[in-house]
Amino acid sequence: MLPTITRRAAALLAGAAIAAVAGGARAQSVAWSPDGRQAALPRLAPGGQMHMAIASADGTSVRPVPGGEGATFASWSPDGRFLALVGEAALLHDTRTGRTTRMAAGGLPLVAWRADSHRVAGVCRLDDGALQVYWHNATEGGRTFSLRLPVSQVLTGPGQMVWLPATDDVALVGGDDSRRDVLTAEAGEVQRITRTGDVLGLGLSGDGRRLVWARRGPNLRYILLSLYDYDLKSRGSRRLPFPDRLAPLNPNPRTAPASLHRVVFSPDGSRFVLTAMMGGRGAAAPAPAAFVVALSGLHVRLLHQSASVSDTESRVLTASWTPDSRRILLWESGTPPVVRVYNADGTGASRLPVQPSL
Repeated sequence: MLPTITRRAAALLAGAAIAAVAGGARAQSVAWSPDGRQAALPRLAPGGQMHMAIASADGTSVRPVPGGEGATFASWSPDGRFLALVGEAALLHDTRTGRTTRMAAGGLPLVAWRADSHRVAGVCRLDDGALQVYWHNATEGGRTFSLRLPVSQVLTGPGQMVWLPATDDVALVGGDDSRRDVLTAEAGEVQRITRTGDVLGLGLSGDGRRLVWARRGPNLRYILLSLYDYDLKSRGSRRLPFPDRLAPLNPNPRTAPASLHRVVFSPDGSRFVLTAMMGGRGAAAPAPAAFVVALSGLHVRLLHQSASVSDTESRVLTASWTPDSRRILLWESGTPPVVRVYNADGTGASRLPVQPSL
C-alpha cells in the first residue's frame, strides 16, 4: 500500500527531522509500516528528550511508544506487529500487547528481520568495545544466539543488514578504519565475502537469491562505482553490467564527485540511492547530493543537491525506502532541516514543511 502524505503527516515527518538534528551523532530514521498505514518516527518530548512515536500515515494520530525514550531508529517486522527500536539500547515493542522489552545494551542502528517476523537480528557494542551480532526471538522472547564480529566498525542505517532467506543467517558491511567489506554471519561463523575494503552499501536481489553490493571506483573521474552480486546457493560472485560514467555525476574526466558516501538499495533490488559530495574544486566548497539510479545504470536522476558546505556547517543527506519500494524519503540536516519525498524513479518531489511541534 502506498503511503498517502497529507499535510498532517508532513508535520509529523518534519517533527522527526527536528528530532534528528537534536539527536546529534545518533542515527535517525522514519520507518513506514509494511501496510503503509503507520510510521515510526523519533519525536522531541517535553524537556528535549528523544522518544519514538507511532503516527498514522494520514497524520490524524500520534502516540508515544511505551518504553521508547531515547530511541531514534526503528525497523518494523514484515507482518507489522513488532517494532525494533535503537537508542542507548536495542528494544523490541509489541504493538499487539503494548509491551517493550530490551534486546541488547549498546545497540547500533542496524537491524534485519526474518521473513516470518519471529526473529530479529541486530548489532551491539559490548563493554570491552567489541561488536556482536545478536539474534532475538520476537514471539517467545529471549536471545537465541550471539556472535562476535572480527571488525571494529559496521555500516549502519536502514537496509544495511539483510536476513538471508530460508536461513537464520545475516549479511552486513563492516571493517576496520576506513575499510568496509561484505560479511556474513552463518552457522556460528563470520565469513568475509569481499576483501576490497571499498563497499558503499549492501542489499538483496528482488528474488532473494543474491546479495548485491556497490563498490567505490578507484578513480571517480573514470569509474564511478561498480556493482556485484553473490549467489547464495552457488557461492559465486560476479560483476554486474554497469556504466563507468553516469552523466549527472562524472560525464567526463574533468567532472566528478569529490567523494561517494553511501548506497541504499531499494527492497525490491531494482534501484538504489547514491549520496555523494559534489564539486569542491578551486574555491568552491563541496556540496552533498543524492541521486536515484536504476540497477542497470541506464536511468539516473538527481533528487537534491544541497548548498555548498562551509567550515561552520555540516549538512548530511539521509535516504530510506518505503517497504514496497515505491517511495524515497530524503532528509537534509541543517537549521532548519528539510524533508523531501519522491517516487521511486525520482519524480513527484514534495517538500515537507518543518514544524517544531504538531
